Amino acid sequence: MGYFVVDFGLVLHQQSVSLKPLVDQARNQNSNGTKTQHALDFNLQNLQHRYWALNNWQLEAAWRGDLIDMPTVSSQKLAKLDRGDKIAKVFALIQILYLLVQIIGRKVASLPSTQLEIATLAFAVSSSITYVLHWKRPQGVDSVYILKAKKVPTLELVTEIASCGATYVWAKNRTPKNIGTGFELDLAPFPNDGGNYTALEGDFSRKVWDRPGGNYEILSQGLGAMVGGILFGGCHCIAWNFQHRSNNLGGRSPPS
Repeated sequence: MGYFVVDFGLVLHQQSVSLKPLVDQARNQNSNGTKTQHALDFNLQNLQHRYWALNNWQLEAAWRGDLIDMPTVSSQKLAKLDRGDKIAKVFALIQILYLLVQIIGRKVASLPSTQLEIATLAFAVSSSITYVLHWKRPQGVDSVYILKAKKVPTLELVTEIASCGATYVWAKNRTPKNIGTGFELDLAPFPNDGGNYTALEGDFSRKVWDRPGGNYEILSQGLGAMVGGILFGGCHCIAWNFQHRSNNLGGRSPPS
């Protein structure tokens, strides 16, 4: 859902306004009769609620726009919220390394390895990359830190915060979900498939990624899938010249 949550309850009550008309205006400007940036439109819909669950880029944009005061939370406090077990990760990486050394040793000694072991190695190597990339990121944080909004945001600030939000592989014709419908619990959580990075800007990148699918925002996911697929398939290529049992019962070769 996001650890830092901005609460607009007080300012909306004092000024007797709603964020939905402002968000609708920003969405209309986003479409503007041209190709809609679907991730931006989806993020704008998430900003029509009383509570905003924001990532780091969005928090910085909100702070620069004088919408909130930057939270004073120490890294030690964030570390205490981490429910991930680094010792378990270390043991998992050791097991992966042991499997890799075992397969290499069998290859050097001209001993066979099963297809199951090769497939296990491919999955293990992919998992190890995930472990490394998320090593310093807290996991399992099930609490929130409430930030009080200082004012109602402007149209430009809403658009900027939405543009700093997550991007998605499939964002077209997608309906955002909110936890509750009442004023006291009006929040749209982070989708699980969101990639929290800033989409590449520039005419060249947009022209390149407009061609395959009309959504240049999937650049990070596309490159990640390419690298992951090459790595996963490359591990299977270790068994390129391995001798495996035939499909016949008993493993015997068919008669000539």
